[in-house]
Amino acid sequence: MTLNITILSSSGIHQSADFQLSDLAKDADGNWKMLEPNASKIVALRFRHWSGLLAYCGMGKWNGVRTDQYVSNWLSRIGNDATFDDVVEIVRKEGSLWIEKINRSMKKIEPHSFVLAGFENDYLRYAIVSNCQTLTGDISPPRNSLQAEARSTTGVHVFVTGLRDAVTEGDKRFLKHLARAGTDFGVIQHHLAAINRRAAQSKKAKKGISEPCLTYTCVPSGQQCSRVHGVVAAPVRPLAADGENMRAKMLNQFMRQHLPNATLVQGVYSTGKAQKSDIEEHIDCQLRFQSGFGEPDHPAIAEVQEFGSINEYALDVKVVNGSQAIVGNISVLPDATPRAFFSRDGEIVCLGSFSGALGYAHDLNESYQVVGRAGVDGGGMHAFIWSERDGLHDLGTLGGRSSHASSINDHGVVVGTSGCQPGEQKAGDERAFVWSQEHKMEALDAPEFDGWSRAFKVNNAGWVIGWRGRESVDCGYVWSREFEFIELRVGPGRPFFVCAINDSGLVVGEGDDKFGKRRPYCWTRDTGIRQLETNELFHPCSVDPRGVIIGDVWGGTCPWTRPFIYTPGHELLPLPYADDHHTSAAAINSCGTIVGSARRSGSWKHVHPIIWRLGM
Repeated sequence: MTLNITILSSSGIHQSADFQLSDLAKDADGNWKMLEPNASKIVALRFRHWSGLLAYCGMGKWNGVRTDQYVSNWLSRIGNDATFDDVVEIVRKEGSLWIEKINRSMKKIEPHSFVLAGFENDYLRYAIVSNCQTLTGDISPPRNSLQAEARSTTGVHVFVTGLRDAVTEGDKRFLKHLARAGTDFGVIQHHLAAINRRAAQSKKAKKGISEPCLTYTCVPSGQQCSRVHGVVAAPVRPLAADGENMRAKMLNQFMRQHLPNATLVQGVYSTGKAQKSDIEEHIDCQLRFQSGFGEPDHPAIAEVQEFGSINEYALDVKVVNGSQAIVGNISVLPDATPRAFFSRDGEIVCLGSFSGALGYAHDLNESYQVVGRAGVDGGGMHAFIWSERDGLHDLGTLGGRSSHASSINDHGVVVGTSGCQPGEQKAGDERAFVWSQEHKMEALDAPEFDGWSRAFKVNNAGWVIGWRGRESVDCGYVWSREFEFIELRVGPGRPFFVCAINDSGLVVGEGDDKFGKRRPYCWTRDTGIRQLETNELFHPCSVDPRGVIIGDVWGGTCPWTRPFIYTPGHELLPLPYADDHHTSAAAINSCGTIVGSARRSGSWKHVHPIIWRLGM
């Protein structure tokens, strides 16, 4: 099932929708069973003379196609000049044919609703297209086809569809009060997410609502902004429809080519008031760890402990070196601006920036040199190298506005990615670079690099791994001054994404198998590419000198993300994880120390940094 909340006011339309797709059959206790954790149930509507939003509940997927994809296809043929009523009618007509076909196949009537709202010619319009609900009540029993009801309004309304009983009357009155008071849009989105979270946790939801959700706002000028709240266990790709479907096509093509595992937030809207609402929320949480094994008495393979204080600052830990020094990003309250940090012996040092405070740390070596990116005057960010002795040093760019350093080895060789053309960086205008004290910043201009490229990691032998574009497919590569360039592919037309390399030259990553499923792989010069021997949805992220690979397994019930290690003996073993938290590993060092985090849906602050120490 699902939960949609729509707020209508003359100053803005606000919608929220959870991400869970559920099986039509419930479990023995009458609870919904999750099928997918990442369904986007809001479609942005953008036509020549009006803009708005559409949310749905009921049937989330049919014949392998999500409902938002059906809607986008229905609206792709009506033209950009379509009116609000035109869109309502095409959704009613095509939606009726669609739900009637589902009902015939299921041999029963499945309830379904679409809620639309938009600003057209200075009027606030809204409609419901449903076989089970009207704007003022229910349709009982549900009908075989959909009926439409549309209105204009100058008032404030709150409309709930899906598991409506999970939202209290008090919460609905509170949302109406916020809209009438002209509350900041970011604050309204914050409270929509909080109400969705409470509804998901209520007994009335029967596990049919996810705590993470998507909120969208549309204002009379036509501008739209969205925000993902909580941790979603898989990629999220919201769709937009403009009568020709060009935005949706271009957006999906870009996402699949360049950001296959990303969570997309279109036109993010954030304000000081919205940040303040998040910041002032106090989190009271005591972690309880499980070994990860099915047998309750099975010993854990690692010791685990939490560090940090989530109500004073939020830590995003990236890397730990062999001396147990840690780098990452820290959001310090009350302003919550991300800053690069370095920590040794428990002391946290913010590394600063070239302009203001904004900065991100990505890696460090055994000499305590840190690399990352930091804000510069005039906008943009530049790659940096930092040390306790010399402080922050700007590595510059390859001619573009921005650059970032992603990795450094123990010899001080840095790799990363830089824009090449002045002005705003465009898609494809980025090149992998290598920097050293001797050669400064050099582009990796191998003859095979005929398009964009990125450098991700460098080992102590100087081997660089990264990605590059080739014929609209992302390919992995290994480069060194010794053997130049080796392309890493799992098959024709199938992407491959490298994620780590150790000093022995073992590369790990993930790519699509012949069935289109994302699988983990490893590579050496002697063996070439091999798929790891596991049927789990294991996503590797780091590898130690012994060949121990760490990563996460996605799927199942909450927590959707759990950390695992893959041993040189081809065993996939679970690391301890936190109850009711999405637990992820980030990096492993040469001593078997692993850093990562446990996150709870609903608040960007609710992140517990974690350290594991392997006992094997």
